[in-house]
Amino acid sequence: MRVLISGGGTGGHLFPAIAVAQALSRNAPETQLLYVGRRGGMEEQVVPRYGMPMRTIVAAKLDMEKPWRNWSFPFVAPQALLQSAGIVRRFRPDVVLGTGGYVSAPVVLAAAAARVPVVLQEQNAMPGRATRLLSRVARVVATAYPESARQLHAKAVVTGTPVRTEFWKRREAFPTRPQRLLVLGGSQGAHRINEAVLSAVGDLDLITDAELEVWHQTGEKDHGWIESQSDAFAWT
Repeated sequence: MRVLISGGGTGGHLFPAIAVAQALSRNAPETQLLYVGRRGGMEEQVVPRYGMPMRTIVAAKLDMEKPWRNWSFPFVAPQALLQSAGIVRRFRPDVVLGTGGYVSAPVVLAAAAARVPVVLQEQNAMPGRATRLLSRVARVVATAYPESARQLHAKAVVTGTPVRTEFWKRREAFPTRPQRLLVLGGSQGAHRINEAVLSAVGDLDLITDAELEVWHQTGEKDHGWIESQSDAFAWT
């Protein structure tokens, strides 16, 4: 079986796609995989680490809140569709999986035009714009939450969110541990969350007498700043 996977822009679209690819490789080793991401996107750095073949296309985000930023979209969109159609034609997938993000739209549309079955995966209770639109051409949408189904135009199956195998290995690596606080700001971090954690974590000693570790996903932009402020705490 040949499976083409596309999604990216943020870790929320990228890492579930990688988790599905890992499951396919583990359960059906004969599966041939190809990942399509955005040229210059974070997926271009991450996907090769997992040993997956990859192609990139140009892609432009359609900004509905600030339409003046969309000046390049009429030029980029046709090019993205042509590139996607070429990849679909050459790879000849049996199925295409789209996990969201604007890079997945031209790939899914090219697959649908070539009559290749399309499966979408939606991680959010409120489906993203790309998933809502592309669900019209999908055979099925795998959702993390039942609430998603009401907003989609295809058959929805609640599967939960795919999780990479590394997470299960990490759980086994900590048989004994102190209390641990995990702070998540998304794959790119969230500056306001980072600020709030810095201002609040010093007060945690007033709440608990137990030893506490703070594991903080800062994002690249704030990493150095958070690291310089966190020397007084057991912070990772």
